[in-house]
Amino acid sequence: MDSSCFGDKLVTQNTVIRLFAMSPDLAKPTNRWLPRFSLRSLLLITVVCAFGAFYFGCKLNAENFDAIKTGMTQKQVERLLGGSPGHYGRYWGPSMMTLEGVLIEGRKEVWTDDDTMLEVFFDEDSKAVGKHKRSRFHRYSLISHWLRGEFR
Repeated sequence: MDSSCFGDKLVTQNTVIRLFAMSPDLAKPTNRWLPRFSLRSLLLITVVCAFGAFYFGCKLNAENFDAIKTGMTQKQVERLLGGSPGHYGRYWGPSMMTLEGVLIEGRKEVWTDDDTMLEVFFDEDSKAVGKHKRSRFHRYSLISHWLRGEFR
């Protein structure tokens, strides 16, 4: 029989088993809170990461727009601007831009953030044939737009 010295008293294995048997909470230790805790923690971490990626996500490198030259491939343009065509800003609300008549033959790809719209035109071989930067562009937050009463 195993025994341990606990202070000045001798504690045997049978004594410990009897103590656990008298207390139903101690008799069957469970970790029921652990899965809920882990699930909640995982959910919180996921939400925080998603918010961080959305809020501090990819940035449009508009300062590289002048480096785009005729004949560059779309992949080269994407590397200069920081990614594939799309929106790189925080807001997904309505936008306001100037209407400018740009007549360039080819497929138009657009990169935007909250204050910039860049248009690059490509031929059938995905080589740049022209580019244009809107003189004024701004995308609004849906919430701020709604708060100002501009949603109807």
